[in-house]
Amino acid sequence: MKVISYNLRKHRAATELAALAERYEPDVLCLQECDSTDIPDTIHGLKLADATSRNRLGLAVYFRENTYRAEAVRAMSLKKSLHDRVLKPAEERLLGV
Repeated sequence: MKVISYNLRKHRAATELAALAERYEPDVLCLQECDSTDIPDTIHGLKLADATSRNRLGLAVYFRENTYRAEAVRAMSLKKSLHDRVLKPAEERLLGV
């Protein structure tokens, strides 16, 4: 299983996703700092499993639909970090598929 975890730098790198998926052909693509209101349902053969929704810049997970099946998805809160206490709090810090 090939997994890529990619930080979109406050969604600025969203235009790189198709080329990234095409070049490396991951089975799972995990995104951080993505704008969940502006991400596609599919990226080069990868299907969106879910994205966090309680904060604008959050997490998303894509998977290769012809190889894997998403049986359950769950967004979870974690203990607040110093970053969350000082800056804008993020409600959903972990996304599991």
